[in-house]
Amino acid sequence: DMVLSYYHEAAFLPSFLKSKNIKFGYISTWQSYEWALNSYKRDGPIQNFKKKQVNLRFIIKPHNQADILFATSQFTRDELINVVGVDGSRVVVCPLGVEPKFYKIPRSEPEKISNFIFFGRIVESKGIVDAIKALGMLAARGFTDWNFRVVGQGKHEWARNLANEHGIADQVSVYGPVDDEKLEHELKRAHLAIMPSHSESFGLSIAEAQAAGIPLVAYEAGSVPEVVENGVTAWLAPFREVKQLSECIEEAIRDPKTTYQAGLAGRKRVKEMFTWEKTGEIMLEGIQKVCLNGTVKGVA
Repeated sequence: DMVLSYYHEAAFLPSFLKSKNIKFGYISTWQSYEWALNSYKRDGPIQNFKKKQVNLRFIIKPHNQADILFATSQFTRDELINVVGVDGSRVVVCPLGVEPKFYKIPRSEPEKISNFIFFGRIVESKGIVDAIKALGMLAARGFTDWNFRVVGQGKHEWARNLANEHGIADQVSVYGPVDDEKLEHELKRAHLAIMPSHSESFGLSIAEAQAAGIPLVAYEAGSVPEVVENGVTAWLAPFREVKQLSECIEEAIRDPKTTYQAGLAGRKRVKEMFTWEKTGEIMLEGIQKVCLNGTVKGVA
């Protein structure tokens, strides 16, 4: 009756499925549709024209043909409507869930906030440059009693060189992808997550950090303000304001008790708001409405 897929797995399906009278839905998780669709503007006129036509045929048209789109945040829903041109009546906000194992990571109140972590893809759009610059500023102000562990797939040597450029190479350790047991160990020892992504459609790593009871410093960008509660579970700096990002880290360091409590508040919030059971319920309701009534009106 219906096919549900991520875009990269089924970009060519909507037209074919419509011809067979089969309903189709996308799970929309792009970090930013605006970035993706406007990237062609950075090239020459011929390349710009080609990329614009590709975007129209393989992104904009298929998304507008889908019977339902599950956006993982209100931010992504707004982009689908305002950037891709999708009819808002076909877009349902459906946040992701967090695995229960993150709630089991033990937490104890630290005497000081000194173990920082970043986990995720080690690329510029995830904010690793901003994080290292902010920590360099922090060290320059005399706050040097900390370590920063960077964990994930990506440009490891590049990240090490950035730390060296900003005079904090001895305090920054960069690791490749780790298994679940190692990641849980790293999250257990962490006092603060520094994850200033430039945009997110949901921000699963950010939600996982909160589920592990770790407070965050991040940017007020993309869906991040939906996943954390600024001033309660996290400190959010304005996008690209690295100095303010650094000041947020300093604020977390200065008050270990409040920072620890922010982590516990984040764990509680994520456990209440972001479960796979809720994700499944929203999707099932949307699929049923589309298949039975041809509309998603009234889906939570």
